[in-house]
Amino acid sequence: MLGNFSYSNPTKLYFGEHSLEGLRKELPAYGKNVLLVYGGGSIRKNGIYDRVVVILKACGKEIVEDGGVMPNPTVEKLYEGCRRAREGKVELILAVGGGSVCDYAKAVSVSAYCEEDPWEKYYLRMEDADNKIIPVGCVLTMVGTGSEMNGGSVITHHGQKRKIGHVFGDNVFPKFSILNPVFTFTLPKYQMTAGFFDIMSHILEQYFSGEDDNTSDYIMEGLERMEAYMRELGLVMSVRELGVTEDMLDGIADGSFLMEGGYKTLTHEEIVGILKESMRART
Repeated sequence: MLGNFSYSNPTKLYFGEHSLEGLRKELPAYGKNVLLVYGGGSIRKNGIYDRVVVILKACGKEIVEDGGVMPNPTVEKLYEGCRRAREGKVELILAVGGGSVCDYAKAVSVSAYCEEDPWEKYYLRMEDADNKIIPVGCVLTMVGTGSEMNGGSVITHHGQKRKIGHVFGDNVFPKFSILNPVFTFTLPKYQMTAGFFDIMSHILEQYFSGEDDNTSDYIMEGLERMEAYMRELGLVMSVRELGVTEDMLDGIADGSFLMEGGYKTLTHEEIVGILKESMRART
């Protein structure tokens, strides 16, 4: 286990086995009403929810519940969260979960007091946040996106078949984040695998985004060593191993959400090409 440390990004990080105690230090800086955001309920089963609630109550906070955040949070869930935040007059949003929960919390923080449709303003027109922003704190429970220490927020609109990410400025970054590696120990193998691939995707974005020479490039080159470890774990390395055949590729591409707001929006043909390459990946 690595030692405990704190770091400002400007998000202040509390890292280590006892890092949840950092929540006690941060809470006095915020008002009484806290929107507690989490996903499908696993934090209730593994005890993290109870530990967080004990600290919130000990610090005199009133809890407004907002559970059920799904992977790739939807615009409908965003509207629901905005309503809860306004009605509860929340003064802090505490996200307990992974990247989707953190993304959602930041989306609610900028959208709750938006005077127009936040989907239109922040995700279609990509405007900067110019209304009241509710501060966000995070208690991370899985690895992957880095959403606990950046301004990124991805929301999905199934009706429009769009998944759009908006990277907001420093004023939307979580004010603090709790990173306790022990909280990841109860994750299923599938979730950890998803986290590994998410990390790889973000590093690949940086690696191919320009000609600059930076630390992310060195990390990317180190991923080759990770491949052997992933094979040792028996992880899926190609879509063929999932039972996909070439006659399925067009249908998979048709069902894909094209995420906007990144370096490039992929076409149907490009998605099919990527899937074909995965079919040929070494096994």
